[in-house]
Amino acid sequence: PELMVVAAYGLLLPPAVLDIPPLHCLNIHPSLLPRHRGPSPVAAAIMEGDEETGVSVMRLDEGMDTGPIVAQRSARIGGEETGKALTARLFQMGAELLVDTLPAWSKGEIEPRPQDEALATVTPRLSREDGEIDWSLPAVRTARQVRAYHPWPGAYTTWGGRSLKVIEAAAREAGGVGEPGRVGEPGRVVSLGRGRMGVATGEGVLELWRVQLEGRGAVDAAGFLAGHPGAVGSVLGL
Repeated sequence: PELMVVAAYGLLLPPAVLDIPPLHCLNIHPSLLPRHRGPSPVAAAIMEGDEETGVSVMRLDEGMDTGPIVAQRSARIGGEETGKALTARLFQMGAELLVDTLPAWSKGEIEPRPQDEALATVTPRLSREDGEIDWSLPAVRTARQVRAYHPWPGAYTTWGGRSLKVIEAAAREAGGVGEPGRVGEPGRVVSLGRGRMGVATGEGVLELWRVQLEGRGAVDAAGFLAGHPGAVGSVLGL
C-alpha cells in the first residue's frame, strides 16, 4: 500500500508496519493534539470544560499520539453535546479533513509539524467506575460527567439500593431552592416544582432531566416522581 490510515484503533503499530507505506501511516485523532492524547479524548474535552476541540491528522510514530501533525481543524463544543454526539461529529470532520489533505500530502507539499511536548496531556482508558457520581463535587462538574460519559460508561448513582442512571441533567445555582446556598447534604433529592427535581451537590444543584432506575425504562423527572413519591428528601448514593 502507498498509504495506511488508522482511526480509533487503540493499539500501537510496530515499526515493521509503520515502515511499509512510502506515504507513511496517518491517524485521525479527535482532539487538537497535543492536548488529550490517548484513548478518551472526546470525553476528556467535555469533562475538562473545553470550549473548543477538533480533529488532527497526524503521521504515526512509535509513541501514543506523539507523531507530527499533518493537518488540524477546530470545532466548538456545544453546551449540551454528549460524548456520543461529539464523537460522531468529530469523526465526520476527520474524514472530510483527511480527504482534503491527501492530495497535497501525496505530492509532498505538506511538511508535518512536530507536537509541542510542553502542551501535551494524556487521557486515561475509561472504566465502569468512572461513571459513578460523587455528589460532594460541584454540580457543574457532574453535569459535564453526565454528558461526557454518555452512553458509556454512563453517569450513575444508587437509590434505594438500586442503580440509577442519570441520562440528562443540568447544573443550576442553589439560590431559590430552600435557603440560599443551602439545600441539604450532597446527594439529597429536592423538589424544583412542577414535576422537576434536583440533587444537592457540593456546590449548586444538579437538575435531573432524564433518569433510569435499574430494571425500569428511562423516564423524565416528572415520570420518576410520579412513580416514586418518596424520592424527594431521600439521599442518593447510599
